[in-house]
Amino acid sequence: MRNKKWLWPAGVIVVATVFWFTGNRGLAVYGWVMGLIGLGLAIRESRQEAPPAEPVPEDPGTPVLAPAQDPVLVAAAAARVRDSRRAAVVCVLVTVVLTGAAVLPLGSWRALFLGLAVTAAAGAVNAVADSVRFAPQLPGSWTELEVLGPAESRPWRLARTPDGTELAFKLTSTGDVLTRHIELTRRLRTLGDPRVGGPVRIAVPGHPLLGLATFSLP
Repeated sequence: MRNKKWLWPAGVIVVATVFWFTGNRGLAVYGWVMGLIGLGLAIRESRQEAPPAEPVPEDPGTPVLAPAQDPVLVAAAAARVRDSRRAAVVCVLVTVVLTGAAVLPLGSWRALFLGLAVTAAAGAVNAVADSVRFAPQLPGSWTELEVLGPAESRPWRLARTPDGTELAFKLTSTGDVLTRHIELTRRLRTLGDPRVGGPVRIAVPGHPLLGLATFSLP
């Protein structure tokens, strides 16, 4: 995490652990809860942090470089994988701490710790899934789709492939700049073919904008 706001909740957790072993169980539980909440907020903020938002790029036209040869896209994909893996590690550590606390004789606190542990585990799974989706080498071709219909038809909208096939799509894990670019240009570019079913990586040639789109038959 680039910011250091996670240091204070980590310190609170350490101090709370000391309280536990010195017999101050009430203060320890309170410190663990507050520290874990603060750690979760710091993780969320660090994942939302980004360089100053760039203007919405205009239509770049026919891409000159394939995705695998675009240095900006390759670097952006590597950074996304790296950040997702870091988030997964932190979530796993939080899950372990919470699960360990849940097995202690804490009475009614056990349910709270178990619930938080499940939430942290879900966050780890989502982070791992994100890293897996962007880890494979970028493909050697783009597919440009024409977006159809008004924006009010969200979350599912229609797009037309180069061969005239119409597909329904839904954007996921896509930032605001990339979303507005699609609205502005009425173009949706996928890395490789727009497969029906699982999420497909989308991007803008020459820009560090990455996201996912799920396609289905209309």
